[in-house]
Amino acid sequence: MSIISAIYERKTISEEQIYWPRRRQIDKSPPARSPRPPTGRQAPRAKENAEQEALFQWAAISEKSHPELRLLFHIPNGGYRHPREAVAMRRRGVKPGVPDILFPVARHGFHGLWIELKRKGGKASEHQNFWLDALAQEGYAVHLCIGWEAAKRCLEEYLAT
Repeated sequence: MSIISAIYERKTISEEQIYWPRRRQIDKSPPARSPRPPTGRQAPRAKENAEQEALFQWAAISEKSHPELRLLFHIPNGGYRHPREAVAMRRRGVKPGVPDILFPVARHGFHGLWIELKRKGGKASEHQNFWLDALAQEGYAVHLCIGWEAAKRCLEEYLAT
């Protein structure tokens, strides 16, 4: 029975029937953080994110000459997740190794273009290589690009008619 219905029906409800949200304990210590990967692993991801941001800034500027670039998007598969969130995402179908970027525009006999973008000095994992090979066999153009400039050239070549 809800409190509202009890009030309208003028019924008495016991303390056990009421849901009281837990009160936040107030103390002066900093909030607890979720576990994070070691700091050595964060730097490469940050550099890869910067490469991706640069590519999408270029794409936004280039939309005037190539309106198809509005369809370019990032697939947020990578990155650190809290273990509970990672399990939930796997249940929803997230797969390791799926390329970072999809350009779902058919050109040159391909269904679309998948790009795995790596920072300078980065390399593809086993899962990523599997996906790149599988997508190529399914009729997509796939590219492993080192740095955003390589991804930009790849998109420009793909858009060339």
